[in-house]
Amino acid sequence: MPQVIPAPFLFRLALPVHRVVDLPRESAPWLKLPESCRLVNGGAIGDEPQFADLRAAWNADGFAISLAVKGKKFPPFCDPGDVQRSDGLRLWFDMRDTKALHHGTRFCQHFILLPAGEGKDGLAPVVKPLPVPRAREEAPRVEEDDVLVWSSVSKTGYELEAWFPANVLNGYDPASQPRLGFFYQVHDSELGDQSFSVTSSFPVASDPSLWGTLLLEA
Repeated sequence: MPQVIPAPFLFRLALPVHRVVDLPRESAPWLKLPESCRLVNGGAIGDEPQFADLRAAWNADGFAISLAVKGKKFPPFCDPGDVQRSDGLRLWFDMRDTKALHHGTRFCQHFILLPAGEGKDGLAPVVKPLPVPRAREEAPRVEEDDVLVWSSVSKTGYELEAWFPANVLNGYDPASQPRLGFFYQVHDSELGDQSFSVTSSFPVASDPSLWGTLLLEA
């Protein structure tokens, strides 16, 4: 009998994220997040492929994300002029973790990170802040240079790190708002898509009620 409701849709993920005081570090790679910062992937209970290791950490100065993709046979496809089709990491944040609304607010933000595509040799990473579709209000504008990003591409995959300073994430206030709405999707033209929970067959790009929750813990 075919599955009508995907298994990840039946769960509302709320995952702890550890505080790491000495971030970002002084030289690239700036994060070097340990195994204890690894995020459990709710999409694993569905049918999506599992090829990416995503880790997160926070402190009062900002929020850290690192990604490792393994098992590739070809270089990632990265086109700064077409980030929607490019291989990389899509991130959605909601600084108020609003699950009652189906439209974004000014506290909701969307970023696409590519492991390559910039620079003279095309090997520098890309950060693209984008509006959340159908949002009631837009978050303040973020410049690409405001996000600290580092990457390393190998024959079998890539690593990608991003540091979001506190002033980049609108409403970031761990002391009074320790719950963040969060969703990610790793898109790879060779390996497929890996998501935080439900797949892109749901309107995850525009509906914060479908995102999970990160608990900022000490």
